Amino acid sequence: MRLIRVMCSGRVDLEFILRAFANGQDGVFIGGCKLDECNYVTHGNYDALANTYMAKRILRPYGLNPDRLSIEFMSGADGNLLARYTDEFAATIREMGPLGSEEGMDPGKLRFKLAAARNLVPFMTAGGKGKTAGAGEIKTSLCTDFMTAPGHGPVV
Repeated sequence: MRLIRVMCSGRVDLEFILRAFANGQDGVFIGGCKLDECNYVTHGNYDALANTYMAKRILRPYGLNPDRLSIEFMSGADGNLLARYTDEFAATIREMGPLGSEEGMDPGKLRFKLAAARNLVPFMTAGGKGKTAGAGEIKTSLCTDFMTAPGHGPVV
């Protein structure tokens, strides 16, 4: 597992998620502040949640298991939760095997599909600033859909 620290989970752009898969990462885990407990005034964790949800919706029709992408929310004092979530995620990814193997895709076809998915990103962002188009309404809708989906409830 490779950890990449960012100041805010909201800095994890949709492009970064898809690029990680295009570069052969078997899974992507995003850990962010608890919702409504942002360390900054940006509430970037909602951006991260929306980007994660959009990435999952992109991965599914391209034949990739959306469970290869996970987001969890915790406070800075929840090191034990971070350890548990990453251990569980790593175990899930190990069960799935290398990227594309569970899905039965050859590496060339997989790279082609991920490149096509990455080409969609500019059409889903506003002004090239990495923020989701129609930020307020779309993010609220996506977050609501994500949080009410089976198995994706909030962490308490």
